[in-house]
Amino acid sequence: MVRDYIGDHIRHYPVSSISSLAPYSALVLSIALIVLFLIRFYILQRFLLEKLYGSVYNNLGDLERRSFLNHHIAGATKIAILIVGIYPFGAVNFGSANFHTPCMPGSKVMMGDLLLVAAQMLTAMFHFELLYRVKISPVSVAHHIGSIVVAQAAITISIRGDPESSIEFMLCTVWGKLIFSSRNIVLPSNG
Repeated sequence: MVRDYIGDHIRHYPVSSISSLAPYSALVLSIALIVLFLIRFYILQRFLLEKLYGSVYNNLGDLERRSFLNHHIAGATKIAILIVGIYPFGAVNFGSANFHTPCMPGSKVMMGDLLLVAAQMLTAMFHFELLYRVKISPVSVAHHIGSIVVAQAAITISIRGDPESSIEFMLCTVWGKLIFSSRNIVLPSNG
């Protein structure tokens, strides 16, 4: 019964732009990249990582420091994406909301606005990793580039209201959620 409702919701989902912010998504992406830079340069590198980890951080080589810092940026960004996107993700993909449903009664902020911001935050994180990390596997490079292109294409085609563009973006959010939750963190062993 619930399964039929979800299928019906998706079958009758209106074709529309994701958000009124979609034409300005490059600005949203640029702001997200600037915020990541400011956090990295003025907070994490200047004092926070040294204060939190002390000699462990200070004794790392340059490559390890960059990787360590990158993991903190990625982790914090993912937490921020969860905070911004969890409610609209569920409401749009599995509830009765669409991209132009207000987040709260009377709000000017729509579900699609938050989803667009979350998508651009994820894209900014991938850009940051590609530019900041020194060692990155070819598989990771391909994944990051593919994710960036797919997310930006989904936003772009929604601006023109191309057929099935709404469903395309919904699929991107579901795919992103699956990748987001399936990543395993492997910690080095002591032996």
